[in-house]
Amino acid sequence: MPALALRLLAAKSSQKHNDICYSSSIHRQVFFCDSFPVAEDTLRKNICSNIARLLKEEREKQKLSLNFVSAQAGLNRQTVSFIEQEERTPTIDTLLRLTEVLGISLEDLIRKARKNVSVSK
Repeated sequence: MPALALRLLAAKSSQKHNDICYSSSIHRQVFFCDSFPVAEDTLRKNICSNIARLLKEEREKQKLSLNFVSAQAGLNRQTVSFIEQEERTPTIDTLLRLTEVLGISLEDLIRKARKNVSVSK
């Protein structure tokens, strides 16, 4: 299906069902629509914040430098720094690369971040 038709279909669907659509920032094409409600903004922000903090804590606990982790993950050093400082939100691919280098499970990281948020409520 042509990209324009997908965008129109997604826009029409969004208007009828209050769907949430995500678009590619590179190509400006809608590629995913989700009919389920998105978590409250503050909850999502707190989970993201906890993920960044946990990644940094794990890196420091293992006494690994930003240069080492970024090189092993195939990422720019500044990217990892921005993630740890909560200036950038990482993609799933980036999170998978970082957790692999750190030897931790992405699922466990997210679970722990969610738990930390729910405990602090």
